[in-house]
Amino acid sequence: MRFFAALAFVCALAACQPVAEPAAPPAGKVLYLGQALYDDAVFDRDVLAMQAALSQHYGGLERAIIGGNVLPDMPPLSEPGKAVAQLAAEAVDGRDLVVVMLTSHGRPGEMAVSLPGEEPRVLSGARLAQILQPLENDLQVVILQACYSGSLIPALRHPNRIVLTAARADRPSFGCQPDEKNTWFIKALSAELAAPGSWQSVFARTRARVRAYEAAQGMTKHSEPQSEVGAAMAAIWKGQR
Repeated sequence: MRFFAALAFVCALAACQPVAEPAAPPAGKVLYLGQALYDDAVFDRDVLAMQAALSQHYGGLERAIIGGNVLPDMPPLSEPGKAVAQLAAEAVDGRDLVVVMLTSHGRPGEMAVSLPGEEPRVLSGARLAQILQPLENDLQVVILQACYSGSLIPALRHPNRIVLTAARADRPSFGCQPDEKNTWFIKALSAELAAPGSWQSVFARTRARVRAYEAAQGMTKHSEPQSEVGAAMAAIWKGQR
C-alpha cells in the first residue's frame, strides 16, 4: 500500500468565465521552482503545467528549476532546500518574484516526500518554513498541492509571501491518482493563469473551477482551496505591480 492512498475520482471539465482584468508584471524577473515530491506521474505533470501557465501569464520566465520522479524527460528531484537557495541567490531582494510550487500527497500538517530508492518521509510546516527561509527578502508565491495543505499555512505566514493551497486544513484535495493528467487544483490554477487577471482574481476563479469539478462528481464536501497574503504582497495580489 502506498505511503498515502490516492483518492479515486474522475475529473470533469467545467467552464469558468475569466475576468478581463489585466495584471501588471512584477517590477523585476519571475523565477519558478516546481517540484513533484512524490513518485507519481500526475505530480510531474503538475510541475510542467504550472511552468507553462506562469510563462504564458508573465510572457516568459527568467529562470525555472523543476524536478520530478517519473516522466523520462523530467530532471530528477533534488532536495528542495538546495533549489530554493539557488533561486534566492539569483533573485533581487524586493524586486523579483519567486514562485515555488510543491505537489504531493498530504495529511494534516505534512506533505509526503518519496524519492526513488529512499524511504518515504514527510515535510512538516516548520520544515517547509526552514526550506523557504533563504527567500525571506524576496517576493514569493508559494503553491502547495496536497490534501489538507491548508494546515501548513500557519507555519508559512510571512510578510513577503502569498500562500495558495489546494485544500483547507481539514479537507482532502482531489485528482492525485496516477492516471489523471493533473491534480484538480493545479489543472484549475494553470487554466486560470492562462487568462488575464491579478493573482486575486485568478485564485477566485480557480476556487470556482475546482468547486465545479467536484460538484460534477456529486461531491458536497468540497476541498475549498485557501489563500494567505502577506502584508508586503498586497500589490502583487491585486495585480498592481
